[in-house]
Amino acid sequence: MQVAILGISSVLIEFTVLGLYVAACYRARGWAQNAGVAVPLQRLGGVLLVGAGARVAATRYGAEPITRAARQRAGCQKESLQ
Repeated sequence: MQVAILGISSVLIEFTVLGLYVAACYRARGWAQNAGVAVPLQRLGGVLLVGAGARVAATRYGAEPITRAARQRAGCQKESLQ
């Protein structure tokens, strides 16, 4: 019985939270379609994507970013990894 009550209350809470998300998105939709808001948001998104791409390009696959601590652990000189 306790498991059923827990399951039902979990579903009710989840639907309430999702309903609040829908209401917030509905209100934000009109705001985000305004050209004065949409253009800066698109530019910010582009900057974040370029930054993420640069971060991926700067790291080796499966390795940590090349930091001072990584250079010291590897016993390498600073110039050899640049």
